[in-house]
Amino acid sequence: MSANNVWDSKSRYYNLMTLMEVNGTNLQLDAIPLHPDDVVLDVGCGPGRVAIQAAKRVKKVICLDSSEKMLMECRQNCEAAGVTNVEYVLADWEQVEMGKTIPEVDVAILARFGVPTSYEKLQKTARKCAVSIVWAKGAPGLPQSSGKLFHGCYSQDDMERYPQLRPPRTLSFPEPGSDEGKSREELLTEPLPYGGAAIKERMDALHVECHVTTVEEGWDRLFQTKEEAYDWLIQLSGHPELVDAERFHQNVDSCLTKREDGWYFFLPTASDVVWFQTR
Repeated sequence: MSANNVWDSKSRYYNLMTLMEVNGTNLQLDAIPLHPDDVVLDVGCGPGRVAIQAAKRVKKVICLDSSEKMLMECRQNCEAAGVTNVEYVLADWEQVEMGKTIPEVDVAILARFGVPTSYEKLQKTARKCAVSIVWAKGAPGLPQSSGKLFHGCYSQDDMERYPQLRPPRTLSFPEPGSDEGKSREELLTEPLPYGGAAIKERMDALHVECHVTTVEEGWDRLFQTKEEAYDWLIQLSGHPELVDAERFHQNVDSCLTKREDGWYFFLPTASDVVWFQTR
């Protein structure tokens, strides 16, 4: 893989978010028909958000990613969680060869996938079913959610110097009927659309039973003090030295609840968990 893989530079950020998604990830997996003897492929595994929790439910998880740093974070997180029934494969999903790069599996999971894929490819990969976990329509995705913490925290000059600090764009979703007029061959080989309703529409057109569950979830973490929360969460900024501390503290405070055991942070969002049979 290229040393300049775009996901390498994002591995630290995604790793921090992964540490706040344990509860939400388990809610997502609850909506999937996983069995203890399943072998699962986590496509674009990132830091292991899905892999760690899935490995506690199934026989084995194969973690696939094209980013060396993401895969390194995944391995470290699996080891820290005491998860041992995992394998790691450094490869581009669109270039893998079944039986060579990776073995055939029972279930393939694409969680908030940033890589295109088709039903035909999933058919060749998974013996039982494929799973797509995508942001629910209208729900704030990862950039939008974490962006809430830094809303109003950067000066205009800083945002001009570092465009990545600008507020993220709203997610766009395919409108119903986008597959109308396409042949079965096109529907089999074109990348899956982004969005739970759009994927269901694609599967309906292919006469494949499809199940969609909207999961209300969020990023959460317990901190002993507000100061601990501020220090931990500011790491999500690419330029913490530029953050307006007073505004940032106000943003974080809006997500904190005082409990007997500390300060509970919760930033809500929602995902559509879609699964469908492949054979």
